[in-house]
Amino acid sequence: MAIAGSVSFVCDHCGKQHALGASELEFQVAAVTEDKMGEHIHYVFEYEADCDGCGKRIDIEFEVWEYPLGTINHKDFTMSGAKDIQERFVVAHPQT
Repeated sequence: MAIAGSVSFVCDHCGKQHALGASELEFQVAAVTEDKMGEHIHYVFEYEADCDGCGKRIDIEFEVWEYPLGTINHKDFTMSGAKDIQERFVVAHPQT
């Protein structure tokens, strides 16, 4: 399983709109814990870039928790240099 989706946000300095597609979202598994109800998977993706409108640094860390398997039960993010974040994340099942 993996996290897929899309993200858009605005530079908080110049107002330029930015968008990240599924191919740019590279979530990594940060932790896996298990209890009698099943696995809890914590994913993290860190975006770091300069705004192509004004050059100001944009840093965003996205966190997604999957539990039960196949279901996103919590999302969070921290940001610097961005505002108006819109995201759509889903649990992606591998193609067979």
